[in-house]
Amino acid sequence: MKNFLTFIFIFTFSSSVFGQDDKGKNPNVELPDFVITGSDVVALQKGKKIDPGTIPILDEQFLKPNYSPEDLALRELSDPVRNQFSLTDSLNYFTGKLEAGAGIYTLPIVNFSLSSPFENGLFQITASGKNRRAFIDNSEQYYINGGVNVFYQLENESMLLNGTKFQFHGDYGRTSYQLYAANDPFIKRNLNKGNVSLNIENLLEEKFNYAINFSDDIHSLQDNIYSENLLNIGANFRANISEFSFGVRSLYKVQFLKNDIVNESTKDFISVLPFVGYSYQNNLKASIGLNYSNFNDQAKTYPYLFFGSKVNDWFSILAEYSPQTVFLGNGYFLDMNPYFFIQNFVNVTYEKNNAFHVSAKYDYDKFYEINGGLKYFSSPSLPYFYSSALKGRFKVAVSSAKSYTGYVNLLFHLGPYGYFYGSIELNQTKMSDGKILPYHPALSSYLSYGYNFNFGLNSELTLDYLSKQYMDISND
Repeated sequence: MKNFLTFIFIFTFSSSVFGQDDKGKNPNVELPDFVITGSDVVALQKGKKIDPGTIPILDEQFLKPNYSPEDLALRELSDPVRNQFSLTDSLNYFTGKLEAGAGIYTLPIVNFSLSSPFENGLFQITASGKNRRAFIDNSEQYYINGGVNVFYQLENESMLLNGTKFQFHGDYGRTSYQLYAANDPFIKRNLNKGNVSLNIENLLEEKFNYAINFSDDIHSLQDNIYSENLLNIGANFRANISEFSFGVRSLYKVQFLKNDIVNESTKDFISVLPFVGYSYQNNLKASIGLNYSNFNDQAKTYPYLFFGSKVNDWFSILAEYSPQTVFLGNGYFLDMNPYFFIQNFVNVTYEKNNAFHVSAKYDYDKFYEINGGLKYFSSPSLPYFYSSALKGRFKVAVSSAKSYTGYVNLLFHLGPYGYFYGSIELNQTKMSDGKILPYHPALSSYLSYGYNFNFGLNSELTLDYLSKQYMDISND
């Protein structure tokens, strides 16, 4: 049996080169209470954000954001993401940051951000770059990117759109690399990638909440016939009437694709989930709904169920049953695998049948949080990578599979001995013949410990570990 093992061990130092902004000097700006997509404006949290599976109603899309209906219905029950950022010390907010690093194969890596707070908002510019030297012939790579973020929140006493938040993000960059394992290893790709998004949300109003998102993901190759624009429009609304809530989540995607095989292609995908919820004293909540999706005139409808209980101020349990259809474009797989064979691929949709997720969260005041859970789904057509006939490139195939996952996340906030974040996940994604689906590791872990010195230097020790990952469908 042949396994694929990845082990990464990193030790980094970074220091600030701009002055810190004391929130007390600008009380109108609630800096620790938000996150802007694509940037790290909070100096405390260096590790990965909480795993998207942590809480089913508050996944990674909360940070982008693209909300589920239960973000609106149950936000007051348990909000670990918001708690994470509200715990940051305002004195650790940097108006400017410059990080630089070097390693055996990385020389250099640079991250820069410059922020300008204004009344009820923030403007920020970012830039980053990385040069990776060849670890084998023709494997060198460089990356550059620049971006802009704008955040603004209306006053809570505003006559119109009381307390509404507006977030704009835009970034664009290039990654240049060669297909070093191909028969012709000098084949070069110059991948241009960008994102533009606008988010409008209000989750604070007692009677009516909304979250609206517009975004465009852009991919193109400079010297090849390839470009993709993936337009995403999400709209989520919830109305609260006494103990009951009524709402809808909707998502519309349009893919504009051009490549060597497909001259021009336009595909769209829609998902709508209306729901009804009930709340008992803000400590016990339940919702029921229907998840409808349509792609290429193929309509699917699934039931949706949610239950959440806030046992006390420290402990919450949540359970969700949410079968759904997932749409993935060409650019998604290119981001996952830069050696993906893009020319004859358009998109893929797959069903997550019988998908359920149970989780529990324990947090102690402002000091630490521990959460974990179990996830399961089955699919008749789960996508995976395999080596194509063209050496050094990968294609996408689908297979019937079942996925079982257990995870735990640990988050210890900044204290006199530093901060620590850890995530451990056990996964088994099996095909109908009992084989493990390629590139689905049995164990994934991410551990990060950091310490801030008094003279402005931050040290961080990171371990990223994957185990028992097969590279082919035969598991040889």
